[in-house]
Amino acid sequence: MGGLEATEVSGKHFLSQARKNWLLIIDNADKPDLKFENFIVPRERGHILVTTRNPSLQRQGNVGSMEVKGLKQRDALHLLMKVVDIIPPWDLSSETAANEIIKTLGYLALTVIQAGNSIYNKIYNLSEYLGFYRRFLKNRQRRKSVSNTEDIIGGKVENNDIYSAFDFSFQHIVSNNTIPSQDTVEILNIVSFYHFDNIRVNIFERGMSLKRSQLRQYLTRPLREGFVQAIISRFRPPRALPRILKQSADDMHPLYIREALRELYSSSLITYENDEQSFSLHPLVHAWARDRIPPMEKSLWAIISFHTLMASIPLPPMETGESHTIFRRSLIPHLNECLEAYPIEFREFSRLHIGKYRRFTLLFQPTLLFSIQEMIQNAAKCGILHAEKGDFSKSVYYLFLAKESLVTLLGPNDAKIINTILGLASILWDLGHLKEAIALQEQVVESQQRFLGPDYRKTLLAMDSLSHYFWLNRQYYKALQLQQ
Repeated sequence: MGGLEATEVSGKHFLSQARKNWLLIIDNADKPDLKFENFIVPRERGHILVTTRNPSLQRQGNVGSMEVKGLKQRDALHLLMKVVDIIPPWDLSSETAANEIIKTLGYLALTVIQAGNSIYNKIYNLSEYLGFYRRFLKNRQRRKSVSNTEDIIGGKVENNDIYSAFDFSFQHIVSNNTIPSQDTVEILNIVSFYHFDNIRVNIFERGMSLKRSQLRQYLTRPLREGFVQAIISRFRPPRALPRILKQSADDMHPLYIREALRELYSSSLITYENDEQSFSLHPLVHAWARDRIPPMEKSLWAIISFHTLMASIPLPPMETGESHTIFRRSLIPHLNECLEAYPIEFREFSRLHIGKYRRFTLLFQPTLLFSIQEMIQNAAKCGILHAEKGDFSKSVYYLFLAKESLVTLLGPNDAKIINTILGLASILWDLGHLKEAIALQEQVVESQQRFLGPDYRKTLLAMDSLSHYFWLNRQYYKALQLQQ
């Protein structure tokens, strides 16, 4: 609306210049390391309303705070009956059973909705829900599997009934013990390491589509080439991916993803946006979903979440158009959340210490070669994503890492190197690092002239691009020389 960049700094500037009164709502400000002072706008025209489960933020307010607890008994009853779809007037037995349920769940809206959806979907009926729920709680306390779970603000869960209600609904999915239920569990584990809002369904669908096209390309190769590829693939370490992205090409279908998400939706663990192309988790559901993963498995699921994101991005990014740009930009919050939870190590190739004769050494260490290749691809993809979002400093870091590793591995004349260097030069130019950008462009021209010759079309195009950089940097004589 203000015609500025989509950043917090621009938003604060826009509000500070506003001539009308305004209200800024900061919703679900739960992280203990949140720097609240960064959101303060230095003007007196506006008000800031914060919702949080972090009680320490109360001291930031200058007009007081209010603690929101459970619903009133009558409101909770009406909410449950509305979700269950029982129209008033209610019979005595139904109202009695409903009152027992809402009392046991502490009149908390989120858990009342959770219970209501289980009843509405015929998993349990109104009269038997509480019996199953109490039996589940007894077994859960006996196992003590999540009795000491910490919540998102770093303390013990005060309302253990909330997590218990989620566990109870989720237990029904697990007990089905089917392939769709397995997919449902895996997708929930994955999205628990993404940002809780605006998770695009086509993160999984694109990953499946790209994987399917790769598998089919292998099948259409000549017999001899396919035989060699089959031998090589035996040395490739298995990628950490969910089951839906590890099937054969014929078994992959987006329907499997929709079926798994439908289970989460019917259990009120996710909510779809209006177009049903993206979904969100309530922050408390999001915290529970990550907390329920055993500590020893969390790093593995963080890696699987990261690889699932990377699997949805083709390299090079051949897709153009606004919809593809919007999709790539939407991945950044999920990438940041994933890397914040468990940072993925991007090692510089020079630190691997594999010796002077790298190609000969790697020939006898194919598994290491595949690991390096995957690291370079992921670094390049991260660079592309951050460039799309306008975070050029991070983009330069990842692309420079990919470029240095590729140069060391393949030499300076490989086509992959050239494309990476050109992308890096463009981003450096946007950052204002003009000399570094021109130096990279000159490196491309020199490499193309030596490798392809001075009259080759790609060489001429590289020279033309460099001349534009010279011209924009006011090096007019050099630009003219190259153009001539």
